[in-house]
Amino acid sequence: MRIRKLAVLAVLIISISMWGCDMFKKSVLSSPTPTGSDIVSTGFDIQGKTEIIGKNKDVQFKLLVTLSDGTTQDQTAAAIWESSNIVVATVGTKSGLVTSKGYGEAQIMATYQNTKTSFALKVIPLTILLEAISDDMAIFKKDEIKFYEKYGYGGGGRGFNVAAISPTTGELIYPVKNFDTYASREDGKQMKAMIDFINSLPNGTLLLIAVADEAGLNTWPVGILPPYTSCTSKVNPYNEQGKQLLEALGSTMIRKYCYRY
Repeated sequence: MRIRKLAVLAVLIISISMWGCDMFKKSVLSSPTPTGSDIVSTGFDIQGKTEIIGKNKDVQFKLLVTLSDGTTQDQTAAAIWESSNIVVATVGTKSGLVTSKGYGEAQIMATYQNTKTSFALKVIPLTILLEAISDDMAIFKKDEIKFYEKYGYGGGGRGFNVAAISPTTGELIYPVKNFDTYASREDGKQMKAMIDFINSLPNGTLLLIAVADEAGLNTWPVGILPPYTSCTSKVNPYNEQGKQLLEALGSTMIRKYCYRY
């Protein structure tokens, strides 16, 4: 915020006595205090954010008016607001409330006392790093910080672990869901529950999926000594549907999943 102050100039008057140059006096003339009718606007400034991260975010902008008496007034509600690019951001005509709509640049403008003031705004995408790790435990990370970690057998993370994340905020829409598809490997009920959950999510939702321990996607390994391995698909009413759904969402590894111990 830039505040311009009116400088008061002290005028020094030196009077020389008509009776001799050795006599003089100083007078300081102070400016009179402005009356109500004398006070005028001397500066207009918009207060807001130069950048908004993500779409559908609301930010309150304000119009601050500097007066000739050195004070500042908030004239947000008295101004007429507009946006140069409503594809990027809209603004309430009388409120100054800015809402991000798309990525790019816009000028947010306020008109008050026939003076238009503008403010440069950028709307930029939310950038986050998300990681899902499948092993004997399921791990989810956001910007290299763990926010979920559960072991498989006995740890509450066996099977599929699904994190549904908002694409605009990067936050969880729901607590991480665990579907113990190993426990229901014969009837596929937990796979069906996962399918229904994913299909219920809003379009554009980001999904992190990690498998801990065993997911019940393969037949039981045959062998006497470890390591026990099976890449043969376990057939039940819903395993194939689950694989097809994950493939449709972009998974390239679901068909390569094998049981190893």
